[in-house]
Amino acid sequence: MATRECAHPEAPDAAARTDADGPSEAELQAYVRRNIRNAILALVALVAVLGVSGALWEAQLVVAANFIYRHIGLPGLLLIIFLADSIIMPFPPDVVLVILAKTWVHEHWLVVMPLVGLLSVVAGNVAWLLGTKVGQTARVTRWFGRFRRMHEALVRRYGPWAVALAALTPVPFSVTSWTVGILHLPWRDFGWVTLLRIPRYVGYYAAIAYADDLARLLM
Repeated sequence: MATRECAHPEAPDAAARTDADGPSEAELQAYVRRNIRNAILALVALVAVLGVSGALWEAQLVVAANFIYRHIGLPGLLLIIFLADSIIMPFPPDVVLVILAKTWVHEHWLVVMPLVGLLSVVAGNVAWLLGTKVGQTARVTRWFGRFRRMHEALVRRYGPWAVALAALTPVPFSVTSWTVGILHLPWRDFGWVTLLRIPRYVGYYAAIAYADDLARLLM
């Protein structure tokens, strides 16, 4: 990953930062490597678990998924994804993909999933806008808590590439988008990178939806 500095007048030289005001360069690089590794391991583990459970309990999973779908509906599930990618939520949006994969949506996933990715793009841009407007308030500072120190250092160090990392890995996308807004990274340097959420959602959905087929081939 390229390591160019985020061009912002208030961002100090990353190489000159100390442990007192942010993580060291070694800590940042370790954080990046860890999240890339975790993204690969998490996807493999998710595919394995869904593949085995789908091969063994397909009917039960379909019943459970459609029960949730009937009570929440597609708009409700999409709202969960939007909120997860625009504000800080402890609910991973990939759970929604697991549900959708067992409903009628799967028949049209090549159309629906790019639109879901586009919804995530909009959510990230909303998070950026909110960061520019209210990111310096005391309430937001308390809300971010321990996340803010690392994410500010990440954005200062890598600029839009920090957003790319968040768009594709377990680095929280919403937190990173807020941080970019708080640091006033220009939208022209941020907006286009959020489009990576589209292939991310398409790829993750394909892995989730066809995990049980892969498991049946291997079992």
